[in-house]
Amino acid sequence: MLAATSTNLAAPTAPTNTARTAGSNETALTANTYYVLITSNNYWGETAYAAGNISSSVVVAAGQVLDVQITPVPGAMSYNIYLSTSATGATNFHRQATGVGGLRYTLQGTFLSTATTIPTVDSG
Repeated sequence: MLAATSTNLAAPTAPTNTARTAGSNETALTANTYYVLITSNNYWGETAYAAGNISSSVVVAAGQVLDVQITPVPGAMSYNIYLSTSATGATNFHRQATGVGGLRYTLQGTFLSTATTIPTVDSG
């Protein structure tokens, strides 16, 4: 048993998101409607894209950041956070954070719109 990851990871549930005014040391996201997708990681890999992992829409106004609350997955070592302006299609989501070790994360700054490949087969 390596790093307590001897069992398959369950797909994470959709995160809870809250838009709030950026603090003095934070950079606001571009105003838009966003959807957040979470995958979990362990020593073996990452869980796959699934529509059930996607949050409901959250409107981020000018001057705001997005706080993401992740529901823990037993056996997960970290999480990847993907962001999109569309709720459908794995190719519409773009990785914003990799290897997040906590359950709370603030998305801020530039929306990374470069192509990202989300696994379609669970490797974790």
